[in-house]
Amino acid sequence: MQKFGPSRWLSFQVIIWSLVATLQSCMTTYSGYLASRFFMGVAEAGFIPCGLYYISTWYTRKDIVPRYTFYFLGNLVGSACSGLIASGIIKNVAGNFGKAGWQWIFIIEGAMGLGYGLIFAFLIPDSALNPKSVFGFSIFSEREAHIIRSRVYADDPIKIDGVENITWNDLKATFSQWRIWVHFLYTLSFLQVVQALSVYLPTIVKSLGYSNVAANAMSSIGYWGAIGFVLVLTWSSHHFQIRCISVIFVSVFQLVFLIALLCLAKTDKKDAKFAVITCVFVAGANGHVLNCSWLSINVKHPLQRSIALAMLVMAANMAGISGGQILRTNDAPRYIHAFTALVVISAFTLCVAIALTIQYLPTKSRKELKEAYQQVEAEKLKELSERKRFVHIGDKESESFNELKAEHAKKGYAVQDYFKLVTSGEAKFI
Repeated sequence: MQKFGPSRWLSFQVIIWSLVATLQSCMTTYSGYLASRFFMGVAEAGFIPCGLYYISTWYTRKDIVPRYTFYFLGNLVGSACSGLIASGIIKNVAGNFGKAGWQWIFIIEGAMGLGYGLIFAFLIPDSALNPKSVFGFSIFSEREAHIIRSRVYADDPIKIDGVENITWNDLKATFSQWRIWVHFLYTLSFLQVVQALSVYLPTIVKSLGYSNVAANAMSSIGYWGAIGFVLVLTWSSHHFQIRCISVIFVSVFQLVFLIALLCLAKTDKKDAKFAVITCVFVAGANGHVLNCSWLSINVKHPLQRSIALAMLVMAANMAGISGGQILRTNDAPRYIHAFTALVVISAFTLCVAIALTIQYLPTKSRKELKEAYQQVEAEKLKELSERKRFVHIGDKESESFNELKAEHAKKGYAVQDYFKLVTSGEAKFI
């Protein structure tokens, strides 16, 4: 993405992934299945962290959290719709032209993804500096583009260079922040439960006694419930600044219903089991989203933020590898051992959520925090000046940080107040 630009790279990934998904309908052997899954992974690798970083270059830190929510909301809506689409395909299209229902699922959903990819390539702008798509189309007027750039650069001047190259120093600086690893551990443990159930959800629902078509349709209910739940939780956590409470709440919510599922495992109450599994999914879709948002506001440097978010995506993929092995065939259909393991993992996740909360407890006074914030803002200005970016203040130009501070002093502004000048039009980046 750094080499080719966001509009080209992200569009390329969507189109290639959709082509591979469509070609999966041609699978005839187990080796072919493994090969297709491998290329699916290659095609989608990095899409989520690249998308998250791309979003961060368009919005201020204050605006990022709700945008991240809508980004992940797309995944939930897609998962919710896929079950309904699959049930409709199996019921009405299976057998046509000599192709099985699963083949039609890949053909139809892959073709839909390809269509979305072409629309995506036509519309998505490259960056705030170059708000045009691959085809040269722009949805922004010049005035709108200027306002976007001014807001983003006022919030974080480092973004003026657009997409930057990540260096080893950026990696080391990110990996050395131990708090990020606690977020990593939370995603790894929390999503193991979600991945364990989501991979085999239609099979689990079918094992309860429902038909194949009904199982595919019913598997989407949890995702639809999660959509409303994630909007409420994200809004409340962002509005009231209670991210720690929201993360602990979904962790407790998940644990309670997993315990209920374990208690019901030895019974034949299929409707109760399905209701509890659905509630587990409602909670499961929220933890990772809230964790990503919580992390993003606590990692100030945009490059380090992109690396940290990529680490969370890696944790999510690792959770899929281990989580997919928890439900075993020899444990079906009651899955006593599997549900016990999920309860233990969920209890550990709750402990990690509490640890996350403790690590962010205030350890400095408000005055010390304000001084630290001003120092960070001053360092940003210094880094910007070292890149030999000219800054206009009124009718004068300033190239060095010392000159910039002198101009501030003449105008009566503190260092951190400089960022307010950009949006007013008094100071402009060149």
